[in-house]
Amino acid sequence: MKEKFKFHIGTGITSIVMVFIALCLTVFAILSYNSARSDYALSKEACDNVYNYYQIRNKTVREIADINELVMNIKQNTTSGDYKSSIAEAVGNAGYEIDDNDIITVNIDISGKQKLVVKLEISSYESSNGISIINSYISTTWGEYNSQGVSLITE
Repeated sequence: MKEKFKFHIGTGITSIVMVFIALCLTVFAILSYNSARSDYALSKEACDNVYNYYQIRNKTVREIADINELVMNIKQNTTSGDYKSSIAEAVGNAGYEIDDNDIITVNIDISGKQKLVVKLEISSYESSNGISIINSYISTTWGEYNSQGVSLITE
């Protein structure tokens, strides 16, 4: 009578499979940890950037309000003939740039490579407003960014 062949798994192959499974789980754990760590770092950087942007935006809005208050005080205390020259002198003394077209430029440093630039127009003497925002954008060392035409500060 012929003997039937029986397949028998020894303890050696079982040990090798268990070591391989443990090694695979360890590699997957390390990859998951590195992925989670890099996602956390990216999220933290994005959070810090948003926080810094709003801090700079708030500072800019306060400076715009100060300029508007300065213009409104000059409007109340001068005549229409002295209006533009008085504003140009006061705004220049306050440390802001003003050009020949009565456009005030406010530059707020964000970092060593970026600054928030806001262009303000002085309203006419008859207008109830002091200033109007023309444009706002981020200026960088490699160019200007205007978010495809959407103003960064509008009020």
